[in-house]
Amino acid sequence: MISALHRCIFVHIERTGGTSIELALTGFDWWESAARAEKHLTAEQCRRRYGIDTWRRYTTFAFVRDPWDLVVSSYAFFCSRKRSTLRGMSFREYVLSAGDAAQRVDGDGWTHGGWWHDRGVCQLDWIVDRDGALLVDYVGRFETLQADFDAICAATGRPSPPLPHEGRSERRPYTDYYDPQTRGLVERLFRRDIERFGYAFGTPPPPRARPFEPRDFLPPPACGIRAGGA
Repeated sequence: MISALHRCIFVHIERTGGTSIELALTGFDWWESAARAEKHLTAEQCRRRYGIDTWRRYTTFAFVRDPWDLVVSSYAFFCSRKRSTLRGMSFREYVLSAGDAAQRVDGDGWTHGGWWHDRGVCQLDWIVDRDGALLVDYVGRFETLQADFDAICAATGRPSPPLPHEGRSERRPYTDYYDPQTRGLVERLFRRDIERFGYAFGTPPPPRARPFEPRDFLPPPACGIRAGGA
């Protein structure tokens, strides 16, 4: 997502509060616009689409989320869609389908390879280059969405509008959805995110005084499992 008014580019990783940010900055959900193809671009894709000069001049940022919570949110979202092929699938089946290379397309045009896609499993895959260097200026956490968004706006001298909470669904704590096998599978698939951003199952991440920046990034561990991998 790009905003010329705010001179920023937002890399919208799915299920991280990004629609709220789109509404705050542009006034609309990009999925409902003619630019819907730009809603979920990786940082590399944004650089190519908008041009390297624009990428360098604009503030670039993304948000990440506790992987166990993210998977539950993803499951709830897709199961709620009227024509989703995932309706009726248990959470356990959903998680265990992660390595399934078969593609399923639901009635709304969503393509599911297992339950992720060709951008890769880890959220890091959206925002780092092949050498593991962070491509965006800032990375906030979903768990501190408004505070980190405020900090990003303050660092760039821009006003910080309040964020609506779009796409919220009422459900029990994410820890209730897991058994030892599904918990371990998500931990293995999202290992790099868990290590890089300080997540732990059932425990809030340690507080930070500011969002993550490139200076916080050393080359990450070797690339983990990608969608459809074994």
